[in-house]
Amino acid sequence: MTQDKTNPGRILLVDDHAAFRSEFMECFSEYDIIEACSGEESLEILKKPNKIDLIFLDVNMPGMNGIQVLEKIRSTNSDVGIIIQTGYGSKEVFLNTLREKVDDYIEKPINIKTTKEIIERILSRSSRNKRRMMPISDKRDKGIESIKEALI
Repeated sequence: MTQDKTNPGRILLVDDHAAFRSEFMECFSEYDIIEACSGEESLEILKKPNKIDLIFLDVNMPGMNGIQVLEKIRSTNSDVGIIIQTGYGSKEVFLNTLREKVDDYIEKPINIKTTKEIIERILSRSSRNKRRMMPISDKRDKGIESIKEALI
């Protein structure tokens, strides 16, 4: 399922390598991408009112590493999609990401086609969940509005 082009999904890209962030943004230009160069910066972005649909999180970063950031994000938000990426895969890193309930795990260098498929899968699941979780009053109000429009 392809994401709606008018609302392609907002991705928070967290990676300490500027060259990787630049290439990622070029390869995935159809998405609204916000950059963070550290775990600390990503957490500051997430504190602000914004709509992040997916977080692309590098594991090895100076200061707070990706696993620590992942733990902090999951302690406050269990719904946002998270993809862990690493150039230094290990069994321990993989198991830590599973414990923290990530949506996917990708090793660098990333395969663009496969990564797009993963992004689309997570974003489409996320948009289905948001529709399903719409408050009852909103659904009722939308139903009332459509009835009003049909009567006019």
